Amino acid sequence: MSKVHAQLPDCPEITPDPALLRASRIAASLGRTRTAAELRLAAWGTGWQQLRPFPGYTGRPAWATPAIGESFGHLLVDEYARGVTDVFEGRRAHPPAVMAWLSWATLGGRLMPAGAR
Repeated sequence: MSKVHAQLPDCPEITPDPALLRASRIAASLGRTRTAAELRLAAWGTGWQQLRPFPGYTGRPAWATPAIGESFGHLLVDEYARGVTDVFEGRRAHPPAVMAWLSWATLGGRLMPAGAR
């Protein structure tokens, strides 16, 4: 197994996109908590994408271990499987689409940020 991750530096500090954070605060003030959370996620994701040089990872890769990765992987798969099974077996409704408003806001994908293509 490669140990290259142990030599990687921590991910640089991420600065969330200020415009998306403002939009998140506005959405929250209007009682749109889900939209506010989605905009906050977009703000941090956009900030991460703007890191130069782009590291391609977050956090502290040198701290990673196979045991932590295995535990995290099992947790994700178990929770995902439980949710999917509950939906397929009719115990709960499927969750709403994440950022469903994005298609409307980008005119069906015709509006793209500079450099996104």
